[in-house]
Amino acid sequence: MKFLDRLLQKKIAPYAALENKLKQCSNISLPREKQAGMKRLIMASLQAQKKSFHEASLADLIEKIKNLASQIHPSAAFQSLLKEKLITVAEFHARRFSFIPFWIRNHRRFWASIVAAVFVFGLFFNFTFKIPNVEASFVTSLGEINGDVTVMRGEQVILGAPNFLLKSDDVVRTGANSKAVIRFLDQSVSRLDENTEVKISKLFMNPANKTETVVELVLHRGRLWSRVINLINNFSRFQVKAKNTVAVAKKKAAFDVSVTAKGKAKVSAVQNKVDLVVATDKKIIETTLVKGFTAEVKTDTPLAPQIRQELQPADQKDQWVAENLAADKQYIETVKQENQTQINSQVQVLPGSPFYGMKELSEGTKIALTLDDFARRKKVFLAAQEKFAEAQVLLTKGETEKARVLLDAFKVQVQNLLQWILDHEADDPVQILTLKTQITEALSAYEKQLSLLLPTDPLYALKEVIGQVKLLTATDPQQKTQELASQAGDKLLEAHDLAEQGDTETAQQQVKEYSKAISEAVSDLKQLPSDAKEQAVTTLLDNKAEDLKILEAIAAGTTSVIADGLQIAVTDAKTDTLTKIGEAVLNVQQTGPSSEVLKKLEGIKNIDVNGKSVVDVTLTKDRVDIKSDGAVIAVTGTTTLPAASASKEPLKNSL
Repeated sequence: MKFLDRLLQKKIAPYAALENKLKQCSNISLPREKQAGMKRLIMASLQAQKKSFHEASLADLIEKIKNLASQIHPSAAFQSLLKEKLITVAEFHARRFSFIPFWIRNHRRFWASIVAAVFVFGLFFNFTFKIPNVEASFVTSLGEINGDVTVMRGEQVILGAPNFLLKSDDVVRTGANSKAVIRFLDQSVSRLDENTEVKISKLFMNPANKTETVVELVLHRGRLWSRVINLINNFSRFQVKAKNTVAVAKKKAAFDVSVTAKGKAKVSAVQNKVDLVVATDKKIIETTLVKGFTAEVKTDTPLAPQIRQELQPADQKDQWVAENLAADKQYIETVKQENQTQINSQVQVLPGSPFYGMKELSEGTKIALTLDDFARRKKVFLAAQEKFAEAQVLLTKGETEKARVLLDAFKVQVQNLLQWILDHEADDPVQILTLKTQITEALSAYEKQLSLLLPTDPLYALKEVIGQVKLLTATDPQQKTQELASQAGDKLLEAHDLAEQGDTETAQQQVKEYSKAISEAVSDLKQLPSDAKEQAVTTLLDNKAEDLKILEAIAAGTTSVIADGLQIAVTDAKTDTLTKIGEAVLNVQQTGPSSEVLKKLEGIKNIDVNGKSVVDVTLTKDRVDIKSDGAVIAVTGTTTLPAASASKEPLKNSL
C-alpha cells in the first residue's frame, strides 16, 4: 500500500500547484462560454504535449529496434510474425476500460509492455532451437563454363550454363576450345578439357549419413581433372572409369585421367594417392599410384599397366596440370569459407553483447519449460551447437580464450547428454536412437566441414574438439578403435597437405603425432577381452592398409634436402606402424587363431604401390615377421627383435 501511496502522490503532485493557483482565482467569475473555451484550450495544449511526447518516444523506440535488427538480421518469416504480434499488442493498448481505475490501467499497460518486450526477445532468440544441420548444399551442378558446353539428358540436348543442376546418367560434353567445371554433391570438383565427354553414371548420398557419398564418372574421350577434398567416411569414394581402367579416390586426392585418340587410358596421381583397378583379359590388377606416378593402359593387351615416375613435377611440364593446381587452391579456400559461413550463420549474438544474457535466459527458459525428456535433450544439444558456432566466430576474431570457454562448455554439454542417453537407453529405444542419430550426424557434418583445416589454421581447435567428442560417442571397443585409427590417419593427411605447402616442420610433427596415436590405440587394444580384441584388430588392420599408402605418398613428395627430417619421420612412422600391426595380430593369435584377422592380414600382404608389393607378412603362433623391400621387423610377444635386417635404413630407401 505504501508503494501505491507514493505512486499516487507522484501522479497527483504535478497538478497540486495548479490547483492552488486556481483556488486563488476563485473571486474571478467568467461566463460559461468563456469557461468552456478555456477548457478546450487547456485540453488542446495537454493533448499536443502528450502527442509530442509519444512521437519522441516512438522515434526513439524505432531507432532502437533498427539498431537491434542490424545486429540480429531477422529473417523475413520472423519479421512477418513479429509485425503480427506487435499489431496485436498495439490493439490491446488501444482498448479503453473505463470501469478500471486509472492507476490500475496504467499498471496494466506497464506489465503488458514488459510481457511484450519479453515476447519480442523470445522471438529474436527463438532461432536457438531452429539450428539447421550443418551440411553442404548436396547438389551436383555445372560451375564455370567456357565455350561450347552441352548436357545430354536422354534424347535431350541442353545448352550448358553455370549452376545448371546435373543428374545421374547425364553426359557433359565440351567442344573445341571449350572447358567446363562440375561441382559434385560431396564437394569434389572435376574440370573437363576441350573435346571431352563425361558421363555421370552414379550420384549417391546415404540419407541416414550425408557424409557417405559415392560419385562415379565414365570418361568416354578427352581429359578430365578431378580434385577430391574431404571424403571422411570409409564407405565413400570418387571414381573415374576410362576404358578398362578405374581410378578411385577414398580420401583427399588430385588426379588426371585421359583417353587418347588411340584408345589408351592414362592416369596420373598429382596429389596424395589414387587406387587403380585394371581389368585385363586374364585378371584384375589392383595397385595404388602415389604422387608423381603415371599409369598407361592399352585396352587391347592383357599386360599390366605401364607405371612410371615423372622425372619432374607435372605442373612444371604441363600447363593443364599447373592451371588446375592453381584453380584447386582457390577452390579449396572457397569451400573452407563456405563451410565456415554455414556455421557462422547460426550465430546471431556473441558473448559480450548486451543481448547475450537475454539469449541465454531465453534458452534456459525454453529448455526448462519443455516437459518431454527427449525433446528437452534435443534442445540441450541444439544449445550446445550454438556454443560451438559462437566459438568459431570468436576464433575468427582472434578471441581465443573466450572461444575455448565455449568449446569446453560444448564438450561438457555433449558429454552429459551422452551419459544421459546411456542411463536411459532402455526407457525408449526408438527415441534414444533418434537422439543418438541426430548427434552423430551433426558431428560427422562438422568433421567433413572442418577436414580442410590444418594445424596452422586459427580454427584448428574446432577440429580437435570434434575429434574428442566423437571419441566420447564410441559405445564399444571396436567403435573406439575405429575412431582412434581414423583420427590417426587424419594426421597423415594433414602432414601430406602441409608438406605440399612447404611446411615440412609441422608435417613432421603430425607424422610423429600419428605414430603416438597408433601406439596408444594398440596399447588400449591389448587390454580388451578376447572377443572385443579380435574385432578391434580387424578394424585396425583395415585402417592401417590405407595409412601405409599415404606414408608412401608423403615420402614420394619429399625429395629436397630440407625435407630430410620429414623423410626420417615417415620412415620411423612406417616402421612403428608395421611393428604395432605385428604386436596387435600376435596378441590375438596367442589367444586363439582368428580367420577374420588372418583375412585382414592377407589384405596387408597384398598392398601394391606403383605396381610393386610393399609388405610381406609371415605369421606363426608366437612370432610375426614383416618384410618391406629387404627390411625385416620380427615381433615376438611384445618385443621387436633387434635383428640387423630390421634396421630402419632399408625402409627409408624403399620409400
